[in-house]
Amino acid sequence: MLSLKVIDNITMKVSNFSILIKLLVSSSPYCALGEEAPLSSLNETSPHKGCLLMLKDREPPHKPLVGKAYEESTITNYKVENEAGAMAAECVNGLAGGYPCNNVNLLSMLPISDLDDHTGSANMANDIWGWTHAGTGREFALIELYTGTAFVEITDPINPVYKGGLRTQGNGSSWRDIKTYGNYAFIVSEESDHGMQVFDLTELLDPSSGPSYGNSARYTQIGSAHNIFINEDTGFAYIVGARDCNGGLHMVDISDETNPQFAGCFSDDDYTHDVQCVIYEGPDSDYSGREICFASNEDTITIVDVTNKSNPTQISRTGYQNDGYTHQGWLTEDHSYFIFNDELDELSNSVPKTATHVMDVRDLDNVNYLGNHLGRTNAIDHNNYVKGEYLYQANYRAGFNVLKISDASNVEFEEAGFFDIYPESDSSNFNGAWSNYPYFPSGTIIVSGIEQGLFVLEFLGSGPPATAVPTASPVTTASPTIDCPSSTSLLEVFITTDNRPRQTSWSLYTDAGDIILQESYTQDDRSEEFKYEACVFTSLCLTFNILDSVGDGICCGNGDGEFIVKYDDVIVAQGGDFGDEYTSPSFGCSSSPTSSPTTAPVPCVDGGFPLSYGGISLPCAFVDNYVSDCVCSDPTVSSHCTNTCNSCAEYACVDSTASWESPVGTVRCADLSTELSPAQISRFCGSIDDLRTTCPATCGVCG
Repeated sequence: MLSLKVIDNITMKVSNFSILIKLLVSSSPYCALGEEAPLSSLNETSPHKGCLLMLKDREPPHKPLVGKAYEESTITNYKVENEAGAMAAECVNGLAGGYPCNNVNLLSMLPISDLDDHTGSANMANDIWGWTHAGTGREFALIELYTGTAFVEITDPINPVYKGGLRTQGNGSSWRDIKTYGNYAFIVSEESDHGMQVFDLTELLDPSSGPSYGNSARYTQIGSAHNIFINEDTGFAYIVGARDCNGGLHMVDISDETNPQFAGCFSDDDYTHDVQCVIYEGPDSDYSGREICFASNEDTITIVDVTNKSNPTQISRTGYQNDGYTHQGWLTEDHSYFIFNDELDELSNSVPKTATHVMDVRDLDNVNYLGNHLGRTNAIDHNNYVKGEYLYQANYRAGFNVLKISDASNVEFEEAGFFDIYPESDSSNFNGAWSNYPYFPSGTIIVSGIEQGLFVLEFLGSGPPATAVPTASPVTTASPTIDCPSSTSLLEVFITTDNRPRQTSWSLYTDAGDIILQESYTQDDRSEEFKYEACVFTSLCLTFNILDSVGDGICCGNGDGEFIVKYDDVIVAQGGDFGDEYTSPSFGCSSSPTSSPTTAPVPCVDGGFPLSYGGISLPCAFVDNYVSDCVCSDPTVSSHCTNTCNSCAEYACVDSTASWESPVGTVRCADLSTELSPAQISRFCGSIDDLRTTCPATCGVCG
């Protein structure tokens, strides 16, 4: 049965966002919270429980906290001239540039704006993998973006070279996944009718090729899918999370890389979120030499013998207590233990810290759950990989984390290093590190940051245990990491907790009662620093409120805590010794930026979302290439595709009057003001480029 198990407090936070589903889930699977997803409603895939929650946390791309621009904006000791490269930073005293770290150096990074030149504006990254050319030893990062795949040579990790990009098979998706076999990359996506892209990576070796690349082949027996794994020892790809095979293992023979052939299905345990398949060499002699898959199946680890692709058989199916969403895992190198993550147990408070789970798989027919290791932060763990005695983790807001596997049989791990790409917070939200790849022969490690881009890292190996390090730059000197569009203002909240952070909670809200930002703290008794940012309409009246449950504020009986609230870089609230509650005077409240929408020119651009026209989804690029003469006379089309239809003079700073398309239905700009509060409109317009180009008047981008 395909179902969504929803936690009450999560439902409470997002259940009123009916329009949010239409706006943001433009490429995700069915995500309606609190109800079962019938097969008839699914767009190729079964539900992924974290999908709407991740989209809720979407932020604009972040500015790098290294490089010349960062040096000029900080008063720390970071200087580019003292580092190995223009975007490098050695980990010194717990910081690499502006990134908290331990035992990990930054060799280089490329922000998203440097990665999407040949895929189209991306605004976010997701999965990552690596490829090493066997003949030359040259190393490449393959990083997935909303609009396609970017290729970066990192043979010299200090000086990465952007090689170009491969566009997606449609308009884009927040979920893409890539793996390699030999000299080819294989790519799937949640995007409808995407199929599996196949790309010959040797094209990257030719200086005359690129920077815009095309498919070498495409497999179309699936539409959308969530993930792909490739067993390089057998030449089979395992596509999971597709509607075909009931969301389970869709097996493809890729031994002839440009001519993939369907090989079989395993669907007995329904939806699989991720999988690892190996030629089994573990202690269970009954299965020695057989091809065995270890599937993360939402609430179980399901083990399947796929040696015979036409007749795969389930060996065992093992759950564990307080599961939230069994997400992904990897075998130890002796095939004795499966180390996996649960994407929702931190969010639901089923565990007090980041939990790394272990299954004993020494007897495949009788698997035992051994328990979990609790980490240093509250962050959600997302993808982890084993190499030797180390587990390499991408833990969303906590960034890249390395655990030494001391004794898997007793669930004993030691933190050996970390690199925090989201310094503002280690809370249980879906921002920061998506995945990592630790398998380059050189030892170089790559990490993908959702808002940040590509990080090229050096793990220094076993070292001293981590000590307390800052989770953000000093609160009074931290520089903004987002750029706000016109007619919006930058809102920044800096919190230094006292030594009793669990007593503190705060919110920032409009005069209509809509929450812009809010937070409460669950970390142990220690002081930490946090930074929060948002772009808000200049017209909104805002108020900041902070509470202390025992009435002693955050300064000075239990440490020197402090709060600072800035509005367009002006301090509007500050303090710490406030007793049980402090409420600021209202601030903001400027006249509405949308009252005179044509007072300032805006770029003449087409609406970012495809319009719904004549019963089909019609991107403006298609109108431009094929049917502009036929449809631009229609006012709804010309109001949406203003650049293509040469109608900017008539429709400058005017919302599209067309209906625009998402897989779950159609939306109009007029829907925004009726179904969203001003605060919600401000939040979404501030972070979604396509929404600003489609509804410029509602988003207030006209000056």
